[in-house]
Amino acid sequence: MAQGSTEGRSSSSLWMMAALVCSMGILFGAGILVSSRVLTSMAPPAGASSLTAHTPTADLRVENRNETGPGLPLYPRAALLLSGANTGESLPHAKHADSQTTTYYTEDVPPLVDSWYLQHLSGEFVRHTVGEPQAPSELDEVPAPIDSVAFLGRRGNQVRMVTLTSNSTGTRITLVRFGKPSAE
Repeated sequence: MAQGSTEGRSSSSLWMMAALVCSMGILFGAGILVSSRVLTSMAPPAGASSLTAHTPTADLRVENRNETGPGLPLYPRAALLLSGANTGESLPHAKHADSQTTTYYTEDVPPLVDSWYLQHLSGEFVRHTVGEPQAPSELDEVPAPIDSVAFLGRRGNQVRMVTLTSNSTGTRITLVRFGKPSAE
């Protein structure tokens, strides 16, 4: 009788081992399937030239290498203005050939946008008012109405600028980056 119970125990432990190996295989396969689905969903769609991902803290925009914007902080509630869009006004363009200009619009009032940029731009940026006496020559780079606000940052030959222009319905934000020719 003792020999039969030993065989029964070894037979049941063999079945338990087989069930454990099968369940581990199923879990491993499910893990690979789920991870491949997650990685596939993170890839940009085929043929997409740019992609914007909206997160709770910021909007992230993927651009082609030759289409990168000025690389400046973007006001959170701003929408990109395209040059072909029906905006009722012409979009500003920088004078330098190698400049990168991107224009955005928000319905928020200029003091709110101004305050946000004061908090989020680095210390190299200096706040100016367009039309102020002895204004830096770089403010002439992007045409803006008198009393517009401009944040100007210089790093070597590179100039970066954020211009805030108000209108009756909100604020236009122009982000500009260009290189100044070196004085030789």
